[in-house]
Parts: sequence; structure tokens; C-alpha cells
Amino acid sequence: MKDTTPIYFHSATYAHEHGELDQYRTSHKANIACKEAIEQAIADNYRDNRLGSACVQQVLQQFDPDRIFYVLANTVRQKDYDGRISRDNKA
Repeated sequence: MKDTTPIYFHSATYAHEHGELDQYRTSHKANIACKEAIEQAIADNYRDNRLGSACVQQVLQQFDPDRIFYVLANTVRQKDYDGRISRDNKA
């Protein structure tokens, strides 16, 4: 079953100030589950220095593309120190 939890775009501080902590926490849990699903799909589909095409479908079966993009974008932003990610991709 696909997770359809709405993405909460604000910080925990904002959520607290506006009485939206439940939405924040629910979205945050879905973000973590999506991150873990991405990591599992990579582990399941990486062979011979290649990532198999089934990887994407495995994650799409569980989450909407918007959440996947949101999680991936935040991952890139958090890895500012990581030289494997180009400046263009970080931008």
C-alpha cells in the first residue's frame, strides 16, 4: 500500500508555534520511511557497479514521486561537505 501522507514543508519550530506538530511528526516519519525504502532499494538492486532499473519502481510502489524528490533533495542539501555531489546538483 502506497504511503500518501502529505509533505509538511515547515520546520518543527513553525509547527509548534502554529499547533501543527502532529502533521510535522507524521510527515517526518514518512520521510524517514521513504529514506529507508530508498536505501533498501539501492541495496536490493545494486550489482556489478550498476544500479538496476527496478530500483526506482521499488520505491515508487511505496511512495509518491513528490515525497521521493523531497527526501532526495534534502539528502543532497544535508551532504554539503560531500565532494561526490556536484555543485550544480546541489544548487
